[in-house]
Amino acid sequence: MPDPAPLTAGAGAPTATHPGETASMQDVMTTAQPAAAHRPTAAVPSARAAAPPATGTAPPDGKTVPAAPAEPPWRMSQRAMRWVIRVSIVAAVVVAAIGFTGSYEALRTLAEGRGFGWFAKFFPIGVDAGIVGMYGLDLLLVWLRMPKALPRLIAHVLTAATILFNAAAPKGSIVDDPLAAGMHAILPLLFVAAVETARHLVIRLQQLTHRTETDQVPLHRWLLSPWSAWVTYRRMRLRGIPSYKRMVELDRELDVYRAWLRHTYGKSWKKEAGAAALLPFGMIEYGMSVEEALDQPRLQQEAADQRAAAEATRKAAAEAAKRDRELDAKEHDADAAIREQRIAAKVTQATFGIKAETVAAEAGAKTAEAVARVEAETAAQTAALAAEAARAQAEHDARQGERELKRREDEAAREEAAEKTARQAAAEAATARALAEKNAAEARAAEEEKKAAAAREEAAAADRRAQREAAEAQREADHWEGERLAREAERARLEKETAENLAEAARLREEAALREQAAVEAEDVARMGIGERADRKVARMILAAHYALPDEERPAQIDKLRVSLGQIEEVLGVSTSVAGRRRDAAMDLIAGGYTG
Repeated sequence: MPDPAPLTAGAGAPTATHPGETASMQDVMTTAQPAAAHRPTAAVPSARAAAPPATGTAPPDGKTVPAAPAEPPWRMSQRAMRWVIRVSIVAAVVVAAIGFTGSYEALRTLAEGRGFGWFAKFFPIGVDAGIVGMYGLDLLLVWLRMPKALPRLIAHVLTAATILFNAAAPKGSIVDDPLAAGMHAILPLLFVAAVETARHLVIRLQQLTHRTETDQVPLHRWLLSPWSAWVTYRRMRLRGIPSYKRMVELDRELDVYRAWLRHTYGKSWKKEAGAAALLPFGMIEYGMSVEEALDQPRLQQEAADQRAAAEATRKAAAEAAKRDRELDAKEHDADAAIREQRIAAKVTQATFGIKAETVAAEAGAKTAEAVARVEAETAAQTAALAAEAARAQAEHDARQGERELKRREDEAAREEAAEKTARQAAAEAATARALAEKNAAEARAAEEEKKAAAAREEAAAADRRAQREAAEAQREADHWEGERLAREAERARLEKETAENLAEAARLREEAALREQAAVEAEDVARMGIGERADRKVARMILAAHYALPDEERPAQIDKLRVSLGQIEEVLGVSTSVAGRRRDAAMDLIAGGYTG
């Protein structure tokens, strides 16, 4: 058989597959190596250091022939284990084959004796096939990490029935010949043992592959201390702690801590130690060590500070967003008011323009009407005067022809001249009246024009007033814009101050934590008791509260009321009376020159 490929010292090194070796064997060897890498082991010496010094043989010519290198023991162990796996598999197959063969004969004989008839040949095959099928399904489900109890239970019932049938196969009862019954039952029992071993191997391989292995409470723990074994088992299962060694370390650490508290405070250590010192006894249920449990108050306080800082930031952001919404609403209202003013100004200007145009049109129409009326009246009067003159001339000619009196020629001429003069005077008077009416119409037209000019002036004044109102609205909008910018600047300043305050608070917390750590280390060096540590812690709290005040508000004398009894109770986990005594002792320390 060829030698396996050399393995490296690291975990998970590949191994060579030998002829006839199955993949499951190779998985067993390669999977077991990383699991063993998690456990501390002693350093493995190199093959050169472990091998004995090689001795050469001296041939006749005097030259030394080097001896063959010795094979490492770990490689020999792996080779041996591979052979063990092969032999076990072959033996299990042989046992199963012999067991099924013997079981077939025994069950067929038993079925024939029980009146099964022709079905007696198939009854053993059905039972054995059911066993193999149920065990195969159980192994498949376990390998797929979804085990179910029903196939395994059915396989066990069928196996028990097969064992019972095999034991009852000999003639007579089991009690009459127990040796024969045991001989018939031994092979099925060996098959069940092989299947259960394979099932255990599959489960362990899955746990090692997926890192889900869970330790069990040892049997000697159940026998020597049943109650503590049950408590440990319950904690491991409820809290998901897979390591039994981890639980033993936690219990031992808690026992040592309980002994130290009893040594420090005496029999009433549960009352004197305080709630903070008793935290490990409650946190052990959650898999916390003593150190982790005692560190919980600090962690919770830091978480509370972070939540408070986040809440302050959220409130500041909400307040800033609210101010922004208010400013946006005011800006929107200002824009709407400006638009309304502009629209009103445009409406007023258009109204006055329309009125002015209407008045001007009415005045023009009235003027044209008056001029047309005066011209018509003047034309009518002129025509009337002409007709009258023609009639008078005809009458005069008639009279002159009739009378043919020469003597009256002068009188008629004088009368005609007088009459003509009168008519001319009447025509001139009519003309004067027409001119007077024309002048009156022109005066009315001028008055209408004056009214139109006044309307235009009023429209211009309304336009100027609208422009002034628009300018006033614009100035108001500029004022709100300036106020919004000022508020944004104020918000930016407040955000900057908030960030600076948070940074300063973080720096102060970091400095306080460093001082607290230095003080705790100094107390550890001095090996102080819990009471002295508590007094010094309260003194540091009072000093921190005093020096946290601004210089102008900080009093000359340190006031112990800066730290309330409730704060001391929360930090130390003690009652009110104990907190008062701790605060008085802290003031005595400060008066004695303690500075933290």
